[in-house]
Amino acid sequence: MRALAVSQDLLEAGLSFGTRVRVEGMEGEWTVLDRMPTGRRRSIDLYFGLDEAAALRFGRQRLRIEWR
Repeated sequence: MRALAVSQDLLEAGLSFGTRVRVEGMEGEWTVLDRMPTGRRRSIDLYFGLDEAAALRFGRQRLRIEWR
């Protein structure tokens, strides 16, 4: 499952629940299924499921995202 959470400011910018998002450097489309805690700005959090090693390899990055 390719899911992500977005910060409140991105929700207000039109990235609503169910929106399909393309993430720079990542294959396929991801779907907005959650929101992040308040206080985060211009942030997304990709869901890697139980694959903790993949999440650690991905780490924290600055990436472009696209949605319609």
